[in-house]
Amino acid sequence: MELTPTQYYERVLAHVGPDGRLGPQETAAWTTFPYEPENLRVRVFDPPVVPEPERRGVAAADCSTCSSWDRGIWRNERFRVSLMDPSGVPVEVLLTIREHVDFTELGDGDAAEQGQLLVHLARLVEHLPYVARAHVDRWGDGSYHSHVFVSGRPEGQLQLRGTLGVLWWDILPAVPAELAAGYARTLARGLCERFGGEVLIEDDGDPDGAHR
Repeated sequence: MELTPTQYYERVLAHVGPDGRLGPQETAAWTTFPYEPENLRVRVFDPPVVPEPERRGVAAADCSTCSSWDRGIWRNERFRVSLMDPSGVPVEVLLTIREHVDFTELGDGDAAEQGQLLVHLARLVEHLPYVARAHVDRWGDGSYHSHVFVSGRPEGQLQLRGTLGVLWWDILPAVPAELAAGYARTLARGLCERFGGEVLIEDDGDPDGAHR
C-alpha cells in the first residue's frame, strides 16, 4: 500500500471541521503542552508542495557547516561538537561530521562512530549538575549536512519532558551564557578523554563558534 502526497492531504481534509481546520487533539491536554487548550485554534493544513524546495547547503560550497569546521567546542578528524546559542535549557550542542553528507548517507564506519559519540555525549550531559535527561534529536528538514542535536533537560521541570519539550525552549528565558559555556567545556573535556581529538572552547568560557 502507498499513500501519495495528494492522497495524504485528501485524507486529512476529510477530518477537518466546518471552518476547514482540524481540532486540537489529545496532545493539547498533555501537561507538557506549553499552551492552554481553551480557545486554541489549529492552523489550516496546507496542500503538499512537490517537489519540495531544496534544503540549505546542499552544495558543499554553500554549506555553513563545511565553511566553519574550525569552530566549535570539540572535534577529531571526522566529527565536531558545537555549542548552540543559549536557550531555555541548560545546554544544547550539535554533532556534525566533517564529510559533506546527509544523515542517511553516512558510511557504516562513520555511523558506528557517530552512535558511540552520541551515547557518550548523552552520558556526559546527564552527569552535568541539575540536568535530569539528555534529549537527542534529528530532523534534517532545514539543512542538508548531517547534524544531530543533544540537549539537557533541567532537573525537576516535568513540563519539559518528551517530544513537546522543544516547544518550550524559545518560550523560556535563555540560561546565562556562562552556564552553557561552562557545561560545554565539561562536555568537550569528557569527549577528549574518551575519544581523543581536541578541545576548542577557551578556558574563559567563550566557545569558539557558538551559533544556532
